[in-house]
Amino acid sequence: MDLQDADWGRIFSRRHLKRMNRYRDFEAEPSTRAKYEAWTTDPLLGVYENPAGVVPNAIVVTTRGIYFKAESSVCAVMFADIASATSPSDKAGPGELKVVLRDGSQVTLRIEGSDEKYRDVYQFQMFMMAVVGLHSPSESR
Repeated sequence: MDLQDADWGRIFSRRHLKRMNRYRDFEAEPSTRAKYEAWTTDPLLGVYENPAGVVPNAIVVTTRGIYFKAESSVCAVMFADIASATSPSDKAGPGELKVVLRDGSQVTLRIEGSDEKYRDVYQFQMFMMAVVGLHSPSESR
């Protein structure tokens, strides 16, 4: 299922990602959108901007997946390809979100923002797992 079909991307991004101070919803903040439009032709939903010095510096969320820069090229992880996403068990360690793809490969994303109470990596993981649930082979949608 493509998230665009039922607007699931907007629903999940607003439910899980908008709570983070570093997430910019492109509908609410259209001026931020132009900086990332060249990354993909997928419909853009928003961007998570990491603190300065953290790579990737931004993770763009679309209706079909996430995009981020690794060195000088844009990399994509499609939601349909994700098997699982796990956040760090050490609450004081780096904010590494481990994304396991259905082919067995793994992508690690650093998500280092937080508010006074919660780290953003956990909120981003909740978003990813909600999306994975839509694409689970056992789901009949």
